[in-house]
Amino acid sequence: MPGDPAKRSFDVDLAALLRVFGGHLYSTPDIFVRELIQNGLDAIAVRQHLNGGGEGRIVVAGDPARGLVTFEDDGVGLDEDDLVQHLSRVGSSTKREAAAPGLIGHFGIGLLSGFLVADRLVVDTRKADAPALRWVAGVDGKYAVEPSARATIGSTVTVHLRPEFAAYAHAERLAELLGRYVAHVDRPISLRGEGEGESIAINRPPPWAATSDAARLAAIEASYGEEALASRALTLAEGEARGLLWLRRANAAFASPRCAMTSRGVLVSASEPDLLPRWARFIGGAFDAPGLRPTASREGFVRDRAFNALAQRLRGEVIAWLVDIASAGGDLMLALLTQHHVALMAACLDDRSLLAAFAGHLPFATNAGVMSLDEIASRAPQVRYVRSTREFGRLAPTASARGELLIDASHVHEIELLSAWAALAPHRRIEAVTIASLADLAEGAPEHERRFADLLAAADGLLAGYDVEVRLRRFLPAEAPVLLLADPDQIRERARALATGGSALQQALVRGLALARARVMTPLLLNADNPLIAALPELVSPAIGARVLRILYLQAASLARRVPSIHETRRLGDDLLALLRELQAEGDDAPKNLN
Repeated sequence: MPGDPAKRSFDVDLAALLRVFGGHLYSTPDIFVRELIQNGLDAIAVRQHLNGGGEGRIVVAGDPARGLVTFEDDGVGLDEDDLVQHLSRVGSSTKREAAAPGLIGHFGIGLLSGFLVADRLVVDTRKADAPALRWVAGVDGKYAVEPSARATIGSTVTVHLRPEFAAYAHAERLAELLGRYVAHVDRPISLRGEGEGESIAINRPPPWAATSDAARLAAIEASYGEEALASRALTLAEGEARGLLWLRRANAAFASPRCAMTSRGVLVSASEPDLLPRWARFIGGAFDAPGLRPTASREGFVRDRAFNALAQRLRGEVIAWLVDIASAGGDLMLALLTQHHVALMAACLDDRSLLAAFAGHLPFATNAGVMSLDEIASRAPQVRYVRSTREFGRLAPTASARGELLIDASHVHEIELLSAWAALAPHRRIEAVTIASLADLAEGAPEHERRFADLLAAADGLLAGYDVEVRLRRFLPAEAPVLLLADPDQIRERARALATGGSALQQALVRGLALARARVMTPLLLNADNPLIAALPELVSPAIGARVLRILYLQAASLARRVPSIHETRRLGDDLLALLRELQAEGDDAPKNLN
């Protein structure tokens, strides 16, 4: 029996691994600055946990002439065993063993991020009661350990930049990256300038540390580039999170909820997408959450129980703040409704307390101008609405002539919001109005039927190919000569027109449609109170009057569909030309008769 096979170590291709890091783990080479600072912060935390020594400082320096960037800390330092067992072993980390509180990095890969921009890394380090050592590693995966001249406890990481990344050695670039990633940490970080003795302090207070709303708004704009209407500072459960929320000033119709997240002051995610409700597009946030667990790349957080609990807490805080704003009223609520009413509708549909607080104040377009639901309800016992802007355009004149309010509820969330608002109180009633409902508003005109009989017969014959039935009625407003009671999406007229006037292929396709074979007549109502319609029977012959009515039909049909078809345009021209020729044949003066 053969013995147990000998165990062997993995042979890691460091260059290939770094390609994976650069292409999948890290989103940008910039991240090496944050990762090396984080290593220094964790080293400081370990030292202070063990013996409380050191000042807890980090100094960064760039050397453009030599293409170097250095990161120096007075943390715990490393001895030879640490260098071999942890620094030189991918995925290993001394921080797991130290178990110091406040550590962010636990994966042992942060140092390797330096190879995203460098071909060589050098670490000069010294641990208490151990000699100073230098660790030199190349992107090829080979390393060496040798004595170092370092005199103090701590470490200095020197990044030898590849030529294409030489810009990282300039102070301006380093200052921008340090300000982005680590400005809010509670350990002093400084950037040593290129001149002797120059030093730039990187740390600044986080926006939520400001003591007034005005100061917070200024800090939000400086840190996150957003103008805010108002802000609210929050401190959640001990160790869970602290930060602030703000109301965006700009319209956020196409924005996403934004929450910048740090962990112990180090930026983890500039825009964490899942901490705020999906409808909260008009809300910004920034929080430090030491209780959350960063992912391996430290560019996001693990979606675990702690993450979900924080998301629930923030949802509750957002809702409570919005309800407070609604209760207080005033300019802030007005600005919120003006800028963000669409997103607020989505919020109201998601939460009943927001529905109760905001629904009555939300603006809707009506035939009497923009009004809130409370205003509409105070003027009409039944709230009536239409589902599309096209229908609203056709129904609004009739509603206005009758002194009725009509809501254009064609925009996103509006119909759902109306239903939810009505459900809040049993006395509220809403009704959808369609083009077909106009038939109920039109009255008969029996006293004119005999006078119009020949004209109606001629018009029915001329419009038979369109499945249109001409009826004499009276309705408001009197200025409207006809009403076509057709659904805007109806395609029956188009299908039959193609069947008689389209190409051979179009005709064959349309004849195969059951819709084209159906004989469902669309009413065309003539307004007996309209001056043009009232004068037609005596003004012109039935044949000429029928041409006029088909012109009015084609106009109404094109308005219903917005864009007239080629066939309709051709028919309109034919009717106008035939009308002129028939008037000429009868010897009438066209301008006089047409007026």
